[in-house]
Amino acid sequence: FTDTTGWYPWRFDVNNPKLGELDLSRFLDAPAGKHGFSSVGKDGGIVFADGTPGRFFGTNVGGSRCCPEKAAAEAWAERLAAYGVNLLRLHSYDSKWAGLIDYGKGNSRSLNAEALDRMDYFVNELKKRGIYVYFDLLDYRSFVPGDGVRDAAIMDTRWEDSVKGASIFNRRIIELQKEFATQLLTHRNPYTGLRYVEEPALLIQEITNENSLFYLANTKLILPSYTKELKGLWNQWLAKQFPTRTKLQAAWTSPDGFCALQATEDPAKGTVEMPTRHLYAKLKGDNKDPLKAPTRLNALTRFLYDLEVAYYTEMTAHLRMLGLKCLITGTNQDFSDAGNRANAACQAMTRNNYWCHPNVHAKPFNRFRNLSMLSSEIFRTATPIANVASSTVVGKPMIIPEFNFPWPNEFRAECLPVTMAYAALQEWDGVLFFAYETRPERNHISYFGNTADPVRWGQVPLAALMFHRGDIAAARNTIHVGVSAVDTFATRPRRSSDAYSPYDIVPYISKLRNAYFDEAYQGDADIVLSSGHSATGDYRKAKRAIVFADSAATDAAGTRFDRGQSARTALPGLKTQENAAGLTTIVPNSRLRRTQTISHQGASVGVVTDRLYLLPSASQLEPDRGRWLHRLLLDALNRWRLPGAAPVTEAGNVYRSDTGQLVLDSTKRQFTANAPRLRSVVGFLGDAPVQLGDIKITSRTPFAAITIISLDDAKDIASSRRLLVTAVARAENTG
Repeated sequence: FTDTTGWYPWRFDVNNPKLGELDLSRFLDAPAGKHGFSSVGKDGGIVFADGTPGRFFGTNVGGSRCCPEKAAAEAWAERLAAYGVNLLRLHSYDSKWAGLIDYGKGNSRSLNAEALDRMDYFVNELKKRGIYVYFDLLDYRSFVPGDGVRDAAIMDTRWEDSVKGASIFNRRIIELQKEFATQLLTHRNPYTGLRYVEEPALLIQEITNENSLFYLANTKLILPSYTKELKGLWNQWLAKQFPTRTKLQAAWTSPDGFCALQATEDPAKGTVEMPTRHLYAKLKGDNKDPLKAPTRLNALTRFLYDLEVAYYTEMTAHLRMLGLKCLITGTNQDFSDAGNRANAACQAMTRNNYWCHPNVHAKPFNRFRNLSMLSSEIFRTATPIANVASSTVVGKPMIIPEFNFPWPNEFRAECLPVTMAYAALQEWDGVLFFAYETRPERNHISYFGNTADPVRWGQVPLAALMFHRGDIAAARNTIHVGVSAVDTFATRPRRSSDAYSPYDIVPYISKLRNAYFDEAYQGDADIVLSSGHSATGDYRKAKRAIVFADSAATDAAGTRFDRGQSARTALPGLKTQENAAGLTTIVPNSRLRRTQTISHQGASVGVVTDRLYLLPSASQLEPDRGRWLHRLLLDALNRWRLPGAAPVTEAGNVYRSDTGQLVLDSTKRQFTANAPRLRSVVGFLGDAPVQLGDIKITSRTPFAAITIISLDDAKDIASSRRLLVTAVARAENTG
């Protein structure tokens, strides 16, 4: 047991609308919706109809808390406004524990009038104070036999035997989703006088929570009858793509003569196997398993992508037909290029993420990892910053609907200052802390309920202040990850288990977005970095490009290989060849002037020009590690004299933002932010004082998060008359 002698008690009254001396409601532009409907601006951010840009800090309430009693609705709205919350996500209001759907009627097709009235009142109270709302559509709805849904009696609402996946292709479930959307969104709120389709305080509508066909690597996700239905659709898709079995057989035959189509399989008979369990197979060597063949898996990836895009397109069309005018997003969780590219069929991107999420299904006790993010090997760790960055797309807003470093992680003090700083650097449009606990009896620290936890909720005022006011500067460079059509459908491990990832490195340095294209990159980033998932992509129109090919595949079927193809395309006249070591040897043509050769173990493996860094075998030079990618990026920034050009020797250890304000030092296990109106240090602080400009921070507590921020909007801390100092370390429940 922890000795808590000298520790301070923490009490949080959710029904008290006051916040002591602090009131951040001045950052809320009340009433919400006064600037018109939300849309996408020219820079890809959220903008309202009158041209006002939008930036959002908020939280979530779920279940029955979406429909509170009216007195509670007023108190919660007032308290959230005081904390600077200007966006509230109403989550899982379709569940049995919410009350909005009247399950007592034997189906899930009717709304409870009393609960809906309470929700309407709550939305109006939020709107009056300048708090926008984020609506979900399909969360934890329980489909029951009275709905006419197949196997509803044995269908769960969560992860096994669930509606997830099936809701994207089953016609009955899709029609029920449309019906629910129609009932809710065309309903007129008596307190605002508006239907939700015409409510400008509704910032964004989500179609489905944490749901994708690319989750089906988990074969327990959906019931057997829905797997059978999906297999039927798969065979129909194959029959359309390849009108005869002979054509499919030819397409699935590799140059060495291996055919992935088994003798018993024929799409016309519906017998072609659909091995979703291998979606993220890490293929090695000469694999002759027909169920793991790239030809089959890449085709399966394309099939699932097409089906998911069709779902989002259909649902979006229905919402627009109803008259919905706000932003629409698909889902808030993806694991692959294809899944994220499908999600980009919608207007806006969203991504949930947690650091060390507890395993709440473990037996006999829940399990968790008690790890510090700052202590991890950043260059090969799928941190929340990396995961959210991996879901961004050029020209589309990014909102994080859920994020947290859940209790009982002892290092959860890292959560808010680190996340909000990098959200500002990346110019993400909204960040929602999960979740706001409203029940007074829940006055103990829990996994996700933040309000009883001084370590997390105690930092909310500084998080809201720094984000609304823009105290952390946006990145100076924009770096795109180029993803061609072949890259998209090539079989890869899920991002979190990939051997390397630009998302693990770039977001700590510069602004990152995915740029999806078919054959040729057309973007205007300061640098485009090829994904490396194939040797395809034409980067000749890029300002500057770093091109490599972790996979040598040059076709979507994964049957042809030429690691140097994308390099030769980028620099016409370049010659490449594969040597005995498996490295692509670069042979510059005599006409290629102003090129510098890169050598490795006596071989010429790449060239650099004033705008191109061509290193096809980059990932092969230091396999199974990501440090090489950080080193390559720093070398390019230095050669091209771009912001963020830190010493190459820091690769894998120190991550400096190109603004100079943020530093994540893995060797010290520290994060620092040094901006005119803010100084922050997070991590292991016991060794020595930390000097941030004109402020020195010393801590006798080994691990802590300490932030000093101006409260009066002065130009800098030195001229500020009021400062907010927040220092947190550890907190535990009593008893």
